[in-house]
Amino acid sequence: MSEPSYSDRVVAFIDILGFRELILQDRESDVFAALKLAKESETGKFHNAPEMRLTAFSDSIIASDEVGDGIGFTRLLHFTTYLTWQLLEKGVLIRGGISRGRLHHENGIVFGHAMIEAYELESKQAIYPRILVSEDVRDEHVRWEVSKRGELGRGPAMNIFRRDFDGNLHLDILSPWAHASIFPKKSRNGNQGAGFDGLDVVGARAECLWSALERNRPPVGRASAWTKHRWFENYLAETLRMYGLAVPTGSGDASGKFNN
Repeated sequence: MSEPSYSDRVVAFIDILGFRELILQDRESDVFAALKLAKESETGKFHNAPEMRLTAFSDSIIASDEVGDGIGFTRLLHFTTYLTWQLLEKGVLIRGGISRGRLHHENGIVFGHAMIEAYELESKQAIYPRILVSEDVRDEHVRWEVSKRGELGRGPAMNIFRRDFDGNLHLDILSPWAHASIFPKKSRNGNQGAGFDGLDVVGARAECLWSALERNRPPVGRASAWTKHRWFENYLAETLRMYGLAVPTGSGDASGKFNN
């Protein structure tokens, strides 16, 4: 029997939140679409990388990429953010962890030190609907961006991360520099198809996020679920205030709330 092969990889362990409730609410189609979407992304136009791997089962998604010269860090971070938004568009909330280390990921089989660390980031530290990132993954991503784009690339590279209230580092999915499929239909100046700025992008993403939160309001009495939900609402509100955009109040249609 041959020994398993390891390589230096960066890995994301992602957990679909409220999985049981999604099934009980007869939203199997959303769950299936989420897992199918994740699997299709492995061979889709986004990654186009022979060393990227993806495994989806039950309520978990595992994605990894070979570090290589450092591009693996950037590629996986952008892929994870992109996938997060794809799932949010379907009203599916997730949390996860991203780490780097020795990993075997072939033919749907995945194990190794990097997997353990990514899983522990998700299961023991993430708590809320956020994707935690180890400090060395952040540092290596920034290093690679600067090596390719010079010091001008440092700011955008750093701005896809956010330091949370508890000191944990997570992907800032609302950042204008975060890779996502969410783009504004119209700029604040009324232009269409061009002329968008950071505020337009943040506003469009805020509307999508608010819609996902509305679709996933926990049942009354689920204190733990409400804690996670309110964390996301606070993150959204804090980001909107930082960019000088309107903060929504109450429920209902969020269209147009974020471009004032």
